[in-house]
Amino acid sequence: MIPYIHVFCSFLQRKERGGMQIYQTYLNLMPAGILISSCRILEELTRQARRLRYLTFSQKLSRILTLCSGAMQNAHEQQMICTRTFDPFAHLMHMPPADPFERLMQNEASSRYYFFKDIISNNPRLSYALEKRVGSDAHHSVLFFILGFHAELGSAHYIQFAQNPKGGQPQVYNEICDPETAQLHNIHVFQKTIEDELDRFRPGLINLSERKLEFVKGALCFSYHRCGEEYVIAEGYERHVRRILK
Repeated sequence: MIPYIHVFCSFLQRKERGGMQIYQTYLNLMPAGILISSCRILEELTRQARRLRYLTFSQKLSRILTLCSGAMQNAHEQQMICTRTFDPFAHLMHMPPADPFERLMQNEASSRYYFFKDIISNNPRLSYALEKRVGSDAHHSVLFFILGFHAELGSAHYIQFAQNPKGGQPQVYNEICDPETAQLHNIHVFQKTIEDELDRFRPGLINLSERKLEFVKGALCFSYHRCGEEYVIAEGYERHVRRILK
């Protein structure tokens, strides 16, 4: 069973500034509904990310994408792979297969299908997804955000939301500002790993930025910003903090 944990951040980690919250650490925060807690795997990934600080923006971006896609499979993709051998709606119309081997294969595919569905629907904490080596789009986005924070990627980095063309929860991706050109880069880890098959696998990921939501009702919007020589994490309610005045 997927674990659920709800926590409140320590006041020692938080500062209020002009109606927004400023944090020195991401631990115990819940960007995109994903609780961030410390674990051995995350510590190792952040250690690798800190080594990237002196690379160029594009080099950091490429390396962090590799770290993220290597740390976790994408639950959406894995769920679709399961449907090649398992039809989640077949039991409504057909009897189970008579052949024992075929029935075993379907049962295994069924178990994996619903495991991935739970990962996507229930958003367990990041440490759980890292332990299981599979996460939703939101898990990948949060991990990319954390590693970007440690690598000092960009002058600002937002966990962004886009309208879901199929309805339901908004889609999650990352928006990073190149400090040299001020250009915004829209990143989706899954999109970058199977870009050639995007039309077939995840057509809803195309043109995410065109469906960007500037206002997300009831959501906490997280970003980090370079302030002088340091980076700080900002939390805005229902909309992003776009600038932090020192």
